[in-house]
Amino acid sequence: MKLKIFNNLDQLNTESQHWNRVADGRSFFTWQWCSAWFQQFGNDAEDRLHVVVGVDQDGNWLGIAPLMVSGRKLRFLGSGTACTDYTNLITTPTAYRAFAESLVKHLSTEFGSEGDLSFVDVFEIEGCGGNDSNLNYFCELLQLRDFVKHETETEGTWKVRLPDSFEQLNATFSKSMRRKTKAARKRLAQPDVEIQFAKPDTLDPIWSTFVELHQKRRNAIGQSGCFADDRFERFLRSAVVGLMGLNCADLVVISKSSIPIASILLIYSGETCMMYQSGIDPAHAASEPGYQSVMVAIEHAIEKNFMFFDFLRGDEPYKARWSTTRESILRRKFIPPNMSAQLKHGTWVIGRSIKNYVAHLKGAN
Repeated sequence: MKLKIFNNLDQLNTESQHWNRVADGRSFFTWQWCSAWFQQFGNDAEDRLHVVVGVDQDGNWLGIAPLMVSGRKLRFLGSGTACTDYTNLITTPTAYRAFAESLVKHLSTEFGSEGDLSFVDVFEIEGCGGNDSNLNYFCELLQLRDFVKHETETEGTWKVRLPDSFEQLNATFSKSMRRKTKAARKRLAQPDVEIQFAKPDTLDPIWSTFVELHQKRRNAIGQSGCFADDRFERFLRSAVVGLMGLNCADLVVISKSSIPIASILLIYSGETCMMYQSGIDPAHAASEPGYQSVMVAIEHAIEKNFMFFDFLRGDEPYKARWSTTRESILRRKFIPPNMSAQLKHGTWVIGRSIKNYVAHLKGAN
């Protein structure tokens, strides 16, 4: 497999149809998602693209490593605030192992040499699924090349397999949960309740409502909310507009007596409907609008014949009530085998050991 390196966003933009063909409807892997993220979070002077593409002898794209250099770190597009879950290499179904092997050879050569990765001390994979056998294979290849791995678990994702009807899913809930869904259905059936799905010509007002409800909820629990960062709002809005153009996203607002009380952003990826973000008006918390919005979302997913509904990252207690299964989400860091990176890594390990020892002594006292 031949590898091509792209360092320019405009050059990649002309190849977006090839990118999306490999992404194959997996929203977090699409050009719309990745490019929108880089435009907002990858524009610092020390940031530069290092996207590696694997092609066959006819030039057909088989794999993509959507990477960027940020200071002394190599990481995936979509890292950090975006919370891109299930981070991975992007490949066609049969090309993963061959592309992973070619990519590891490339990284082993480039780290520490005179090139784009000469000053990189760590390769970070954030938001990767712990049960992903393909990614685990890629990580094993890195370790065989003497990359040192550090792994920490972040918050998990929560996914439920969808039956043919909501009633079948409802039957799996606890008695108290069924009371919640019964009350939510009754409230949704009230004549003054409106459920609105955004269309291209109605996106602006619905988007503003969505942002406001999300921030209200976060502020009510003492958090600043991700939309406090203007870059995040610009990123997500651009990404959602692009995904809507691919029929891979919907934005929903529930109103009562013309007052918005809940919102939910759904992103579609293959056979999965994902709940990326939501918001409620705390002033209406007594009517539990969160249960209403999740019911609307799950019933919509069942109607659209999705196989799974995924609440994505975050260990909030309510997610377990929907008969979900948790998957660990990991942050993996790999230290390249070159001398400079290994020396810095050794210093870091010693410093962390001292810090942990001091903390232990303080705890003992």
